[in-house]
Amino acid sequence: MYTLKKYQIFLLFFLIAVTFLVFIPMINANFSPLDDGRMLKVNNKALPDISLKSIIIIFKSYNEGLYHPMTTISYTIEKNLFGFVPEIFHFDNILLHISNIILVFLIFFKLSKSFWLSFIITSLFAIHPTRAEVVCWVSARKDLLYTFFYLLSILLYIKMYDHKKATIYITLSVIMFLFSCFSKAMAITLPFVLILIDFYTNNFKKQKVKIYFIYILITFIFIIATIQTHYFTKYHFTEINNIDFIFNFFNLTINFINAHFNILFYLEKLILPINLQCAYPYLYNKSSMPPLYILYSPAIVYILIYFCFLSLRKTKIFFYGFAFFIITILPSNNILPIENFDVANRYTYIPYLGLFFIFAKIIVYLLNKTRKYTKIPIIIFCLIIFITLSYLLYHEVIGWQLHSFTFK
Repeated sequence: MYTLKKYQIFLLFFLIAVTFLVFIPMINANFSPLDDGRMLKVNNKALPDISLKSIIIIFKSYNEGLYHPMTTISYTIEKNLFGFVPEIFHFDNILLHISNIILVFLIFFKLSKSFWLSFIITSLFAIHPTRAEVVCWVSARKDLLYTFFYLLSILLYIKMYDHKKATIYITLSVIMFLFSCFSKAMAITLPFVLILIDFYTNNFKKQKVKIYFIYILITFIFIIATIQTHYFTKYHFTEINNIDFIFNFFNLTINFINAHFNILFYLEKLILPINLQCAYPYLYNKSSMPPLYILYSPAIVYILIYFCFLSLRKTKIFFYGFAFFIITILPSNNILPIENFDVANRYTYIPYLGLFFIFAKIIVYLLNKTRKYTKIPIIIFCLIIFITLSYLLYHEVIGWQLHSFTFK
């Protein structure tokens, strides 16, 4: 069994410390005017007291057309223990992000047994500037919380590879998956990610079909519940014409085309995380045809997918990383519009892990294949990326802190 060396443990603590220092300005921030008042019910004090009856009511209720009872329970606990103290809510968001950082490292270290691969992926996950929205915005708690249970479910699942207490690990993994779905419906991608992980690690077996079925069944239930809650509860659609407006062929086709451009948008923000916004404007008038650059986007996306399939002849790395990204980004791509935005930085919180994996694999490969004196430029390049991303993230955090002072 591989044990971490002292300098490796130090680097992990250093990463966590840097992450905390970058986000620490939010400790003094107020709630955001964007949505925190509605999500937390700050003004009308609508969050219930802690009791079994209240928890049952929360699980039967939805919030702003979304079903995330575990997130509401987390708000309820904070409100009852500390009141509506924004410092507490922000601090807990930072703690959740740090917890997710640790889980990311444990998962990739468990899968690869490579410290440097795991550390590079974890570093990018920790300090990429798109993390600002999900950590600084209290209303994005659902993304942090569903990710926590999502990653925990993956970690428990891959522990089954040791063939020790497999039934216990699978049971706990399924429970964590349920908690993740109860935190945010985007967790529905987990069964397909587990299949992808099994494929990459050569653990895909016919005997696992029954296990996959349990996860997929939960996914199916939450898909139905999300559509029911959002379209038939929030908007009270009782007329067939209203339903047709959302589900007609033309709108679905346009949304499908837009989804491809959204993928390219996220790829751009991965490489150039500048001019980030908390609410991106619509790219064009939705009552008109999309512009040419959006109509061309499906061709570009499918060319990328084609090359990923071609790469399988040599390696699984590119296929695995890009497939992870595509699978986990799909629920937020608004083919069936759930959110009021086409794109948002918080949607990349889990999906970018697949792309970070590809980058880390390339760096580790270069470090292993080059001579000692040629490793230095690669290490300097990685340090420049780390420092640059940390600075850009800090800049985004300060922007969120200043924005929060406008809350009334």
